[in-house]
Amino acid sequence: GGAHAGDAAGRAAAGAGGEEKHAAGAHEVDTGTLTDLTKLTLQEWLQDHPKEWEQREDWMGADYGASRTVMDHATTLSALEASYHSIPALTDSDWPRNGVTRHPVATPPSYPSSVIPVLENPALFERLDGDVLFFCFYYQQGTYQQYLAARELKRLHWRYHKKYHTWFARQEEPKMAGEDFEQGTYIYFDFHIMHDDYQSGWCARSKPDFTFEYTYLEDELVL
Repeated sequence: GGAHAGDAAGRAAAGAGGEEKHAAGAHEVDTGTLTDLTKLTLQEWLQDHPKEWEQREDWMGADYGASRTVMDHATTLSALEASYHSIPALTDSDWPRNGVTRHPVATPPSYPSSVIPVLENPALFERLDGDVLFFCFYYQQGTYQQYLAARELKRLHWRYHKKYHTWFARQEEPKMAGEDFEQGTYIYFDFHIMHDDYQSGWCARSKPDFTFEYTYLEDELVL
């Protein structure tokens, strides 16, 4: 009788242990959901698996690693989904052509809608200062205005460097000169609005001991 009672107690304890294990396992994250997570968007996965996303105090321990894995995958997918909506267009690296903006805006109808005739007059460009000439050169590509701006910059003793795509002018007479180069202190126009280190541009800068190789000197435009 005592042995029979002991067996019954053992089976009861085992059953209770199984129920306790099952109850604890109710909060475990099914690792199979990780596959689903890679196929669905974060929002869809959260809607389909609300209980598995909940964080509870009794997850600490063996279950905590699984929950962290799900959270890491979800965070990665969330970042990827957010970046997808900010993918740059292929044309974002293109310069605007012929003065036509890529992002036109509505302006008052009284504003000019075409190039005014005075901007076709070479005499006007002889009166413009350097900043305006550089603006015309860099932002009116392939136009008569770009040609007039380049011609006037050359008349003011600026030289266009084909490798660096910017304009240089002698700040002093060259310290050294050869058949295919000259070296000295130059002024160059920094046409960048902002550099990667947040240094402002669009200004003239001094470049000491610069070697200007004549092979990079643009001499196709005739004054």
